[in-house]
Amino acid sequence: MAVVAPHPARAAEDVRGGGDGTLITRLRTPPTGTSIAAPARDTLFACKGGTLTRPGRPWIDAHGVIDVLKRPFVSGTVHWRKYLKVTRTATERRFKGNGLPNHPTGRFPVQKGTPAYKYYAEIPAHGYPNAAAIPIKPWNLDVTVPRDPSVRAQPTCIDQLTTGMALASGTFHLEVATDAEDRPVDPNAALPLDR
Repeated sequence: MAVVAPHPARAAEDVRGGGDGTLITRLRTPPTGTSIAAPARDTLFACKGGTLTRPGRPWIDAHGVIDVLKRPFVSGTVHWRKYLKVTRTATERRFKGNGLPNHPTGRFPVQKGTPAYKYYAEIPAHGYPNAAAIPIKPWNLDVTVPRDPSVRAQPTCIDQLTTGMALASGTFHLEVATDAEDRPVDPNAALPLDR
């Protein structure tokens, strides 16, 4: 069976934002040289540190603006059976589930021969031949956090991939990937997304 990638213009029509249904066609990526080695406003503080590099991609202009209409998409439509249970005590909130989203995604691992494959295949990935081989699959999500968290007096670095939880059951990840030379990049700029 042949895998057909969605037409980028059609896929971008599905990307709505601003709460008013306007079409989002341009996104700004952090500038080259943005430090992730120390706390700062409007950045992240990654324990591994470094500075962000702008990946060379045909959908990013010289000013770091992503043209969504030019970016290929990860093809396919996969539906998931998510499970998420949220419980609370007087002091804690517990998320227990399988980590799968409640909405369709593209096909991961990214399939060879699709427009997105070459961009994923050049990125190294711990435990996989490359980032194209990373699947979406159930995992044992079991996280307990304070029910009423407070802001720390001193910032600390983010030392793990998962940084947040959506009630739709998916997780938020650290917004840093590496390029083929192991330099930190904005994954939203470096890699095609699914619809």
